Amino acid sequence: MKEHSAILILAFLLLAGCSTVTVESKLYPGVPVYAPIDLEGIEILRSEPDHPYQKFGEIYLQPKGNPSPREILKRFKKAAAKMGADAVILVADKYALTGGPVAGPDWWNPELSGRSDRIIIGVAIWFAEPQGKILGPRSPAK
Repeated sequence: MKEHSAILILAFLLLAGCSTVTVESKLYPGVPVYAPIDLEGIEILRSEPDHPYQKFGEIYLQPKGNPSPREILKRFKKAAAKMGADAVILVADKYALTGGPVAGPDWWNPELSGRSDRIIIGVAIWFAEPQGKILGPRSPAK
């Protein structure tokens, strides 16, 4: 019995270790750059808030493997905190077929090869006044 428990724990640890989440964030042109804030104050919203807000950037997450929902939300909060956001509105959670050249033995019966990648998109927002300190204007992309 102890051997089965040890094998299950080891299998769980190996599966958990295979999960990764790639994070990319982009500020909209013309918005100021804010100092990072404490991630505990970041709200994760599943719809637009009822009170006024301003959109200022986007956060893209690409989970690989099977990360937990808690890990995904934590990554959104970390990215939003670095941007000085008050909240993130989750706007998309979709799968896209990437790297898919058409291949097959016959041109009349092709197969699409590739892999399906998941992407989750959130919009970073400020409520009435941003919490963070303005560091300066966003420098243009080079």
